[in-house]
Amino acid sequence: MSEPDSAAQPLVRIATGDAPYGDSREDALAIRVGPGGPPDGAAAQIAVRIADPALAATITERIAAAITAAAAELAAAAPQGERAVTLRSRKALARRAAEIAGAVTVVPVTERNARHLVELVGGIRAAGALGVQLVWDGEAPPRERVERHVFAVLEQARATPLGPPVVLATEARPAAALWILIAHGRRTER
Repeated sequence: MSEPDSAAQPLVRIATGDAPYGDSREDALAIRVGPGGPPDGAAAQIAVRIADPALAATITERIAAAITAAAAELAAAAPQGERAVTLRSRKALARRAAEIAGAVTVVPVTERNARHLVELVGGIRAAGALGVQLVWDGEAPPRERVERHVFAVLEQARATPLGPPVVLATEARPAAALWILIAHGRRTER
């Protein structure tokens, strides 16, 4: 049996932390992510190693342009100073409806509020929220007790795309995806 040739090896190598790139071939794309990456503290470093210098320069420029554009879009999509309101119940919605208009509303999913999530999120969207983020890690509360209610909310939001966006996340800090959906909605309203 013969040894596999280098052409059969993957062209992309990903190294994390302080791990070495593990590939000295000039025809591989090497990506380093996380600590131990670039000395300037950036989260990722991409090294294009292609034998053809013109092709390497073109690919490097296009990767840099794509990453720069994506970073700019994310930065623009997460406005500074936007308010976030946390609500757990319909009673809290009734008391704080005025605070919701123009704010992102974060709704932690609990066993207690799960069966009322559709009403709660519908009320939040009707009150003029910029967007809604449900917070649930998929484990606590147990999946069998809340999953169908979470999916009912997400399906209702999907069925009414002109309303404020609704996302599911594992933490309370508004997710980048929510800011992007809010920004997209603002652009389409113009």
